[in-house]
Amino acid sequence: MTLRNLQDSLAGLASFADATGEKKGAAALRALSGLLDGKDDMPAETAIMGVSALVEEYKPGIIHTYIARLSAAASSGEFEPVFAGLRTDKLAGKDEMDKIAHAYTGVRRKYVSRQAALDAIHGHFEERACQAGKVRSAERYMAA
Repeated sequence: MTLRNLQDSLAGLASFADATGEKKGAAALRALSGLLDGKDDMPAETAIMGVSALVEEYKPGIIHTYIARLSAAASSGEFEPVFAGLRTDKLAGKDEMDKIAHAYTGVRRKYVSRQAALDAIHGHFEERACQAGKVRSAERYMAA
């Protein structure tokens, strides 16, 4: 199968997804097809391996970005958008989530599931926020 055939198949699947109301799926299929543009005569297997390599290169950047953004979030208003993005990020699989949760919480290296790692991240933020509130209360008490 050539890449052109694969792209035609992806376009057909995207149209089908659109027709069934799966807008996100259709957009993902179009994005994948876009990553394969310009290599029409290349074997599909070679092109897919190249895209897979790009995704694997991108994953360490995702981990470091989320760790930095979560650590910088001082308020719920800053934390919740970052957490929502992490929760829905398809590239942040269980292994990536384990690494993010470990770096952010400093506790476990592995979690039972992706959701357990997300719960640990959210719980750690709530704990940090509670401690920050106690510190502010103590500072106000000491200043009075």
